[in-house]
Amino acid sequence: MKANLATLVVGVLFGFTLGWAQLYDPAVSYAMLRLREPDVFLLMGIAIATAALGARVLFKGAAPTPAEMSREAVGAASPGL
Repeated sequence: MKANLATLVVGVLFGFTLGWAQLYDPAVSYAMLRLREPDVFLLMGIAIATAALGARVLFKGAAPTPAEMSREAVGAASPGL
């Protein structure tokens, strides 16, 4: 229950941040792809760093082995390798 509440809070904060940054606007996405919106890249970089830190805390410094992960998680992570 505690993890579900934490997930909900983080999800709401992330959604609020995306809305605050106006990433729902196609013009902002278009400007980002044309390299005219560097602050969007900064926002995404912060999101990646936060996710990496959260994963490290969640797994207490040791990433799970593929045998410990579900089949779907291994398949989702494979393209990044």
